[in-house]
Amino acid sequence: YYGTRTLLQMLKQSTKLPKGTIKDVPLYPVRSVLIDVGRKFMEVEDVKDWIRMMGWMKINELHFHLNDNAWGRYPGYRLESKKFPGLASKDGHYTFEQIRELINFAKLHGVVIVPEIDTPGHSLALTTYRPDLAHPEIDSERFGLAYLDLNNPDTIQFVKELWDEVIQLFDADLGHSGTDEYR
Repeated sequence: YYGTRTLLQMLKQSTKLPKGTIKDVPLYPVRSVLIDVGRKFMEVEDVKDWIRMMGWMKINELHFHLNDNAWGRYPGYRLESKKFPGLASKDGHYTFEQIRELINFAKLHGVVIVPEIDTPGHSLALTTYRPDLAHPEIDSERFGLAYLDLNNPDTIQFVKELWDEVIQLFDADLGHSGTDEYR
């Protein structure tokens, strides 16, 4: 696939291809982009445009940042959940069928989609859905109770069950948990 991108890129520069051998080997095996749909939902066709561009540029991994806190206290979680009905954002989220559509489309463009559920910080969507999982002592004016309480066994079980549901949807060999900005 990447070899065809190289030829097409050469043809955009000139209709005459030089004779010879092309060695097109990336310096890094993983070339990735993160799309933050947790803060700002993107329609499926817009995500496909990104995937098309990634394939053209030989970027092979898309981190799909599915949850975050946006503009103060807004909790975004962008994937439907059959295990936890009502968790998904009302102003835009992806169905399981749409995720499968995106994964299949990405494969055609040499891209693997890696799911990312940012925890234990950036978890306002999770703590809004389950307030009992919020850390009782970590609050901020900016994000409210957006931090999960890692001392609460129910938190660990909830996140595990959420990942169990999400990870089976994706073909990637890994998932990403963010883990940044946890005080």
